[in-house]
Amino acid sequence: MPVSLSDGFCGFFGLATEAGRRILPAGLEPVEHCHGQSVLAVVAFDFHGGQVGPYRELVLAIQVAPRLFPGHPVPHLAMFPFLLGTTTEPARDHGIRQYHLPHYRRDIQVHIERSGEGIAASASDESPIVELRVTKGGGAPWRTVHRRYQLFVMDGASLCVSEVVMSGELIEHEEEGGALDLFPHDFTASLAGVEVTLRPIMEQWMRNGTEAFHPPRPT
Repeated sequence: MPVSLSDGFCGFFGLATEAGRRILPAGLEPVEHCHGQSVLAVVAFDFHGGQVGPYRELVLAIQVAPRLFPGHPVPHLAMFPFLLGTTTEPARDHGIRQYHLPHYRRDIQVHIERSGEGIAASASDESPIVELRVTKGGGAPWRTVHRRYQLFVMDGASLCVSEVVMSGELIEHEEEGGALDLFPHDFTASLAGVEVTLRPIMEQWMRNGTEAFHPPRPT
């Protein structure tokens, strides 16, 4: 069942490819945007409706090479989400049980603020976790889109893939106007000591949309 979202926004940031490989399970390879540097995606969502009620979510993911299957459309991109945090227990339990998504085991707080320049999220759990800012860019237009993504997850020792279809009004650009702050925290422990570019390679902001998440299947 599709879930409605008020906002979903993402910054793509560079990190050393070897650091990305350490996070990924065997069988996945990071996508490099330039030699020696792979891509970290930091995503914030504001969901409403759906079977678990309204919640907000923070996602940390590594962009990876997609898998192509006969008879299936080519995905816009593929990611391995290595940690998610949600603001409610029902959303967390549903994500773990239905989709095998790796969740931080406590509720987090996610504050989202729109402005004339863009949108920002600050996530915390007793102390700050992440601050993410995504801009509208240099006059990039809103476009109605339908995007297909692949998300890779682990079900025990097995690598699985889910198809996610997102529809809504989207702005995306490469103006590098956004910003990222990562704070020392259990949530960001996988990135401790890793140099991450704090200006985005690309920014995306979807509003008034839906997300349809298909159950994972073996790769």
